[in-house]
Amino acid sequence: MSMKTDIVIHPSTRERLNDLILNPFQALLISGPDGIGKTTVAKYYLSVLLQCSIDAIDNYKYGLIISPDKKSISIDQIRQLNEFLTLKTIGSDKIRRFVMIEHANLMTTAAQNSLLKNLEEPPSDTLIILTAGHRFSLIPPILSRVQSLEVYLPTRDMLSEHFQLDDDKFTKIYGLCAGLPGLMAAYVDDNNQKNNEPIIEAFSEARLLLNLSLFDRLCRVEKIAKANYPPYLLTDLLTRMATAALVQQSQKQNNTPSILKWQRVLKAGYTASNKLTAGSNVKLSLSELMLNL
Repeated sequence: MSMKTDIVIHPSTRERLNDLILNPFQALLISGPDGIGKTTVAKYYLSVLLQCSIDAIDNYKYGLIISPDKKSISIDQIRQLNEFLTLKTIGSDKIRRFVMIEHANLMTTAAQNSLLKNLEEPPSDTLIILTAGHRFSLIPPILSRVQSLEVYLPTRDMLSEHFQLDDDKFTKIYGLCAGLPGLMAAYVDDNNQKNNEPIIEAFSEARLLLNLSLFDRLCRVEKIAKANYPPYLLTDLLTRMATAALVQQSQKQNNTPSILKWQRVLKAGYTASNKLTAGSNVKLSLSELMLNL
């Protein structure tokens, strides 16, 4: 059984996904950059194994999806998941239930430890799927208990064929979204833009910052520090947007001012990402980012 979808997937990812459909593992980690479409890939995978439509996954009677509460996933949320797995399911199909943890890299250490037993010995009728932008934020015992699926970035040509936009519009959206198909889909279809999704919030903020004055950027530091998304998500998006824009601008002539602008954004985003990852003060790191954009 192979997977036929209308989503755009890199050939290496599709090949691995088809292998997992033929030989499912009960615990699977789907990793890749935020905005690349990991949740979409996970739902398609589940829809094949559970023999239902992709639209039915959110309301599947034996399904549970855990997402971060603001900036983390707490031990209480994982206890809720563990309790859900003690319930009995009805039916004769081999796989009847799933749990999915979105942004699993945002689980607290206590939450990760609480998940370990069910990862090692999940109920026989259950699939456990984790998605993570940064897999190595997960503790080694979790990584040793899961199979992995890496979601690679589709090529520009694949995305162009998938979205079927005119060249100018595609080029604009591709650059703004850094070639990330999940973000591109949200940008193209306003109905996909759920304002409470961390990646969409961070993407909207990144676009806004690139068009604000220094004073107005600095005024947003407090708001960003308290946002529902982790600050590294914003800096990572700025870095990816700058990288994609530089590739595009390098193909044009007499475009030095624009290249210098995106080089500045790239350096500022990269520096801020490193400081945030190293545990530097969030507001100070964000203030320096605003000064350097």
